[in-house]
Amino acid sequence: MYMWNVVVSVTVVPVASYLSFVFYSLRPKKT
Repeated sequence: MYMWNVVVSVTVVPVASYLSFVFYSLRPKKT
């Protein structure tokens, strides 16, 4: 079913966004 494509998109996009934000925040700034 094509609904899975929508579900995956709706779940992956915010998660990827959040993870990238967390990674950027936790990235060492003492370089």
